[in-house]
Amino acid sequence: MARWVLFKFHMRNLTDYVWDELFSSSDLPYSWNEKDNSLNLELDIPGFSKEEVEVKSKLGLVSIAGNPKEQSRRKKFKLSFRIPNTVDSDLTVAELANGVLRVTIPKKEAEVPKEIVVKVS
Repeated sequence: MARWVLFKFHMRNLTDYVWDELFSSSDLPYSWNEKDNSLNLELDIPGFSKEEVEVKSKLGLVSIAGNPKEQSRRKKFKLSFRIPNTVDSDLTVAELANGVLRVTIPKKEAEVPKEIVVKVS
C-alpha cells in the first residue's frame, strides 16, 4: 500500500513537472515589492486582456495563468509564487492596466498576545 501511494505521489509530481515545463513560461519580467501593509507583485503581460488572465491565491501560493483566446504571438504562461503566512490571501486584489498585472496581497494585522488571568479557587 505504501509503495502505491509513493508511486502515485511521484507520478503526480512528474506529470506536474512535465506539464509546467511544456506549457509554462517563466521568462516574463516580474517584480516583488513589500510594503508595511502588503506584498505587491507586478508582472509584464502585454497584449493580454482580463478575460485571458486568471489569478488564484490559496494555501500559501499565488498562481497566475494566461491563456490567449486567439492565435497570436502571445504564449500561454503559468507562474506560481509562495507567499508567507503573514498575509491574508483571501483579500488578494489583481488589476490589469497597460499590459501590467498588479497583484496586491494585504498583510494580516499583527496578533497581540492576550493576557489570561489565572484565578485561584
